[in-house]
Amino acid sequence: MKKLIPQISEKSMAQAGNGWYSFTAPLTYTKPVVADLIRREFKAKPLEVRCSTSKPEKRRRGKYYYKTKQVKKFIVKMPEGTKIASFEVKK
Repeated sequence: MKKLIPQISEKSMAQAGNGWYSFTAPLTYTKPVVADLIRREFKAKPLEVRCSTSKPEKRRRGKYYYKTKQVKKFIVKMPEGTKIASFEVKK
C-alpha cells in the first residue's frame, strides 16, 4: 500500500496552523481509506476528510504537447493539539 505524500506549500502551511493538513494520494484512494491511513500513521482520528481530483492539464514544450499527471488531493481536519512532523516549521 502506498503512503500519503504531504503537500507542502505556503497555503497548506497556513492551513496546518488551523488543523487542516493536505496530502496527495493515488487516484484509487477514497475518504475511508485515507482516514484509516491517517489513524494508523499519526495515532489520531481525523475529524473530517475532504477530497478533490485535479484533471490533467495540457502543457507545451516547444512544438510538443503533453499532459500533466492527474492527482487526487485530500485535506484532513485533525483534532486540536495534534501535530504532524512534516508540517512543522523548524527555526
